[in-house]
Amino acid sequence: MFQEHDRYEVWDGEIIMMTPASPRHEKVVLRISNLLGTHIDANRLGGLYGSNTAVYLTGKKDRYRMPDLSFVAAEREDELVREDGIFGSPDLIVEILSPGLSAYDRDLVEKYNNYEQFGVKEYWIVDPFDKTIRVHTLKDGGYALADRSILFPELVTDTDELFRGLPDVH
Repeated sequence: MFQEHDRYEVWDGEIIMMTPASPRHEKVVLRISNLLGTHIDANRLGGLYGSNTAVYLTGKKDRYRMPDLSFVAAEREDELVREDGIFGSPDLIVEILSPGLSAYDRDLVEKYNNYEQFGVKEYWIVDPFDKTIRVHTLKDGGYALADRSILFPELVTDTDELFRGLPDVH
């Protein structure tokens, strides 16, 4: 039975329970959120949204994802952002990988395909174990691996600092 505070996604009629995040995961989310949020706010680029914001990629409530971070450009915020979520594809989605094969498959295959199919301009896959950020940009309807963000070309990401002092996994 579901509890009110349980976190889950709904996709193709399937309810996907989300496990609580690890301290490692949350530390990386907060650091990326601070980095992106500061840059976005300073340049008035749009809105950055956290993991409790539902993203209805189809624009309907029958399917949604709850990515770690989502960004909607300022010129699209009035169109997409409502009180109960983001209705349509954000410009950027960031997912931080969690340990375990099912989590990897979900982020690297299922969500990758969903975000690509529904036109999310950039998908960042952050791997706190390999200490990497893979930036995938949408080009001709498919994702291509990029050296840097096309949405934030002047943003400098220091991966050493981003992943510094992460808690060990036990």
